[in-house]
Amino acid sequence: MKKTLLPLLAIVMLALAACSGGSGDPKSVAKKFFEAFKTMDIDEAAKYATKDSKQMLDMMKMGMSFAPVNKDSLKQEMAKQKIEYGDAVINGDEATISVTVDGKDKTDFKLKKEEGAWKVAFDKNTLMKTGMEKMQQKGASAEEMEDAQKAMDMLSGDSLKQVMEEAGDVLDSMKMK
Repeated sequence: MKKTLLPLLAIVMLALAACSGGSGDPKSVAKKFFEAFKTMDIDEAAKYATKDSKQMLDMMKMGMSFAPVNKDSLKQEMAKQKIEYGDAVINGDEATISVTVDGKDKTDFKLKKEEGAWKVAFDKNTLMKTGMEKMQQKGASAEEMEDAQKAMDMLSGDSLKQVMEEAGDVLDSMKMK
């Protein structure tokens, strides 16, 4: 009986781990999020992002739809990037993953647990904090830091969305001429 029960239990545990979609492991969630980003699949990336990240991802998606760039060539360039992921540092319901692009640009990304699953925090406040930390690391002056903070404070989600929509209207009108 024990000989049959042990392999059956192992199979059930493996099946449960496979079905979790990486939600129990911050590093695998970060990988899935950034791999979707590399292919410019914002909808797929959103599956691995916090609910608070929706507005930022929606604005990025809107911006990409207006961008006058060759998306195929951009996808090819992004596909060439080598992304390395550090080990997750977990502190309760928050985690940090170091992400390094092409061996030189390292950034710590935050993840949060939502409804029992790890999600990448890609919301305005988290990205602003990450950006400010990067500026400090690169030796930005106090004045530069203050200017960046003021600029971000002025950009509420609604005003940024309005700017993106206006930019889209301008691009659409230019296409018609």
